[in-house]
Amino acid sequence: MRVAFYQELWTDQAGPLLLAEILEQKGHEVRFVLAGKGWEKTMAEFSPHVAAFSVYTGSHLSQLAAARRVKETCSPAPLVVLGGPHPTFYPEVLKDPMVDAACAGEAETAFPAFLEAIESGSLEKGVENFAVKHQGRVIRRPMAPLVRDLDALPIPRREALYNHYPLLAKAPFMRICAGRGCPYSCSYCFNGAFRRMTRGLGPYIRRRSPENVLEEMAYLSREYGMKHAIFNDDVFTLDRGWLEAFAREKGRLARKVTYDISTCARFLSGEVVRLLAGSGCRMVCMGVEVADERFRQEVLKKPGTNREILDAAERLHAAGIGIQTYNMVGFPGQTLEQALDTVRLNREIRPFYAWCSIATPYPGTELSAYWARQYGSGETDLPQLANPSYFQASALPGEEAAAATNLQKFFALLVRFPFLEPLVLRLIKRPANRGFHAVYQAVYGLHMMRRLKAGPAYALALYRRLRGHF
Repeated sequence: MRVAFYQELWTDQAGPLLLAEILEQKGHEVRFVLAGKGWEKTMAEFSPHVAAFSVYTGSHLSQLAAARRVKETCSPAPLVVLGGPHPTFYPEVLKDPMVDAACAGEAETAFPAFLEAIESGSLEKGVENFAVKHQGRVIRRPMAPLVRDLDALPIPRREALYNHYPLLAKAPFMRICAGRGCPYSCSYCFNGAFRRMTRGLGPYIRRRSPENVLEEMAYLSREYGMKHAIFNDDVFTLDRGWLEAFAREKGRLARKVTYDISTCARFLSGEVVRLLAGSGCRMVCMGVEVADERFRQEVLKKPGTNREILDAAERLHAAGIGIQTYNMVGFPGQTLEQALDTVRLNREIRPFYAWCSIATPYPGTELSAYWARQYGSGETDLPQLANPSYFQASALPGEEAAAATNLQKFFALLVRFPFLEPLVLRLIKRPANRGFHAVYQAVYGLHMMRRLKAGPAYALALYRRLRGHF
């Protein structure tokens, strides 16, 4: 069968890349179609039997609009299948007439089984993890066990993406996942809900072996000239024994490749930082979220103290590793002073960049229930509050939304240049506007260019394709 993966984001997304590799090994013809001028013609020329969309809440409206264009321009019209966070935590999306099937959770075994059911004419039996429209009714099957052995999954060759989009093949960085799962259940994150959803289906936290991860790094370096890897794992340093083996083997298999990670401050002991520095880690991204420890622990359900964060930052600075902090503004009940305290905590941390997003009530998260309680709305209404990007606008009501949206635009500048605080305090009282957003995009874009050592021409080309998402 011919399967097209439609993407709005011009980046390498681990889930679709892995699925593409699995499907190709099973004899299916696969290609990626990325949003941009002429994508409908590309899709129609490929004429897929199935068009797959990986959807997160916020992108769902534009993705559903793209699905409609696929149905209109391809002859015959393909089946539209949704996967990713939005259909996993908001199964109501299947009510949309453009959607033929939706996959919840992991799809490495479920999606090939779905294609086999189409080919054999046995869709009426259903497929694990899937909800399928068939002859006027919806057939739902329970979730399958989680993939236990991640090393048993193939390493994506990425040809279905890179052969058609050389801009991504020439990127100075590429994204890799070393494992799945997180030990925490932060209220704003999907991990808690997905852990509950998959309880009894196998271990939630799983890791590829260090050798398997390094094999992928070596492959990308050899075939595509990758110089830098960004690990998408929530807590890369969770297992120190794993990290020791990774650091020991990296010099042999992927010596020239540097990398960035995300983790939590409490998993950044002196020994862990030493291992990171010695194996080519160039930047650590770690969550601060908010400076108010009570709010962080009781509302956001994220453990950790400011002292832990500051101590970890000092260790990273001493080792010559850059820091990017993750922060959020715009929570229900969060005051302006609390948000400014987060700015001031970041000044003590001295990050390379203080990344900041706007709090968003995503379906399935505890934060969405908290949001609904605060404003008396139903959780099923909340997806309509999600913007295409958590950098664009707040779901808070009235003047609160403008203040949170504007503060996010100036957050990184406030951390780097404290003398701007009086000016910014005046500006954030104004209505949110494109000018403020342009300032934010310029600052963020320059940061990413410096962080990833991308040349101006490449950075501008990528910006043109991603500007609607940040």
